[in-house]
Amino acid sequence: MEGMRQLDPDQLLLDHGFCALPFGSYHVTAFDVANVGDLDRCEDSLRDTLKQTLDGLPSADGFEADFLKRAHSHELVEREWNIEFSYGRLRRWGSVVAIQLNPLNPELFEEFRASRARLSQEYVGTYGVGADKTFTPHVSLGYFLNRQCADLSTEKILEWDASLRETIGGATVLFTTASLYGFTDMATFFRLINDRTGRAGS
Repeated sequence: MEGMRQLDPDQLLLDHGFCALPFGSYHVTAFDVANVGDLDRCEDSLRDTLKQTLDGLPSADGFEADFLKRAHSHELVEREWNIEFSYGRLRRWGSVVAIQLNPLNPELFEEFRASRARLSQEYVGTYGVGADKTFTPHVSLGYFLNRQCADLSTEKILEWDASLRETIGGATVLFTTASLYGFTDMATFFRLINDRTGRAGS
């Protein structure tokens, strides 16, 4: 967060058309499924339920959908992983700017990646949709207003990368478990609740 403060988000917007996300929205997505885009790809039997769930967000009983329960009870969520990451590098994917994270426990990270792949295979087999095969852990920092602003940013990305690297230094972040969240936009997240146990969805 301190690194982004030094870059001055307000000035980044004025000078480069870069819209920084609020610090509270920072997260790493482990398994991305049940989005609006999945409505076109999922099995017909899931489409109405998925649309109803998405239309009802945020909802306290959103966890009760069967296709979310599958993720909640999977090893990916149930297991304590304790994977530590350090700063990798700043990257741009299209209009998105993100910090790519470097796992400090490579063998453990590969176990996590394999568990994620198994869960995705289960989803594809049952619902016709799953997570991307590639998994690059990252934290999205914000978005450019348009493609032109993004394309003009190449040299600036290198400068921002150097600035963030200097500020963050050897700091690390530890992820103990994965948690199940819904979101209505990239800045608005909420944890889904299992009403039967009172446990927050993970």
